[in-house]
Amino acid sequence: MIKVSAVSYFNTKPMIYGLQQSGLLSGIQLHLDIPAVTALKFMHDEVDVALLPCGVLPRLNNYKIITNNCIGAINQVKTVAIFANQPLEQLDKIYLDYQSRTSVELLRILLKEYWKLPAIELLPASEGFEQRIKENEAALLIGDKTFPFLADTPYQYDLATAWHEHTGLPFAFAVWVAKPTVSEEWITLFDKALETGVANRNQLAFQLAHTNPEIDWMDYFYNCISYNLDDAKRKAIKLFTEKIQLT
Repeated sequence: MIKVSAVSYFNTKPMIYGLQQSGLLSGIQLHLDIPAVTALKFMHDEVDVALLPCGVLPRLNNYKIITNNCIGAINQVKTVAIFANQPLEQLDKIYLDYQSRTSVELLRILLKEYWKLPAIELLPASEGFEQRIKENEAALLIGDKTFPFLADTPYQYDLATAWHEHTGLPFAFAVWVAKPTVSEEWITLFDKALETGVANRNQLAFQLAHTNPEIDWMDYFYNCISYNLDDAKRKAIKLFTEKIQLT
């Protein structure tokens, strides 16, 4: 039985859909976790395969990136952003989403190199922090909790857009990794299942429209999330992890 930890956000649903359709789940013990927990489980050898935030890769020793699928964005991703009631340059503090190290590291890089605002104080936050933001403060939000804020938050700063404007590259938020003991034969089947789900995400979007009609699923799955781990995203991962190690 292969133990797999996948991120529990909406953006992974096409890949989970592919696993469900493939029949591969019968041989998998699947965990759905927030990004920070997937990283801990993989590092503590609690799972064999994980969809890991790219920010954790420099801390790993014994792993291999598998499959040509990832959670990435060419430009706007919508679900990784700073939400504020005032312009960025007027902010004193940004409270950090506790669910992902990658987004926090990306924010640090962008504040320093792109926005040239390294003096903004970055503060750790706990569950529900996004409801307690005051004037001159902002929230870095990731994942599903961002959707209610997209319609009416006056100032929104999409981190994937900023990264693209800063580097000319797309961004990869998370990649699939495995322990070296996982066989290539199993990885091939796993990759095929993920590909099938991504290729049929229009069917999933139709299904989700009945349960979450407030979200434009076709726009999100096709225009915001980019699932192909291509050469440009691999270059972005290399650049991003290098910048992390320099800070």
